[in-house]
Amino acid sequence: MADQKGIDGVLSVNGVEITDVQDVSYGMSAGTIDATSRDDAGWTNNKQGLKSASVTVTILRDHSAATFQTLQAAFMAGTEITILDQASTGGSGYTGSFIVSGFDNGEPIAGMQTTDVTLSNAGVVALA
Repeated sequence: MADQKGIDGVLSVNGVEITDVQDVSYGMSAGTIDATSRDDAGWTNNKQGLKSASVTVTILRDHSAATFQTLQAAFMAGTEITILDQASTGGSGYTGSFIVSGFDNGEPIAGMQTTDVTLSNAGVVALA
């Protein structure tokens, strides 16, 4: 597999690419279920439990931008949005329904005003 530059990543919300993105961080995890018994020779025996996914996106804060308005409206209303995160246009990635679970504004003294948006899965996340 070829190396991927961060700048080549593509993030879409409801089928529309977000272009005012500075950073994207994507993570998945699964809980563990203890299935240990006396028959496991003194070792724990874990099974995979519930999975979860989250995406944190830093966008430039522009109240008139469609991206900002879509994400803010989804946060305020608690509605689901569809996310597609790809390593590059047409590349591999993940897709699924998410809720906006965090909407945090930053005003650094030596930088642009930004909004950090946290997205949490609202069901199955699939390979795209």
